[in-house]
Amino acid sequence: MPPELRQMITRSLFDIVKEHGPITISNTWERVQEVGLKDLTSKNHMKVVLRWMRERQKLRLVCNHVGAHKQFLYTTWFTKPGTIQAAIATPTTTTAREALQARLGVREQMNLKLNAFQKRSK
Repeated sequence: MPPELRQMITRSLFDIVKEHGPITISNTWERVQEVGLKDLTSKNHMKVVLRWMRERQKLRLVCNHVGAHKQFLYTTWFTKPGTIQAAIATPTTTTAREALQARLGVREQMNLKLNAFQKRSK
């Protein structure tokens, strides 16, 4: 990969993380597609570049651990740790809570259907 192309890709990724960070891999990939960066051929290619940027200390990876759930977020080195926790604490807990409630809702619906079926078959 030519150095100019590598620099353009890393600059674009850095700008995305700086503007929208802390950000997950999937959200980063969505932003890359919105920007129209065609030089990143796949999500896996983007992960390799992000890993390279971490090794070069351009970005850092932060783990947001809530209960049994972990979320890995990319951020710049210039973001303060308190800002990171404030930015990611609320959405992650509500998302995990909503996912759990949705799973419980589906399970309750299945139990109700099973009970109704068992009553009819008696």
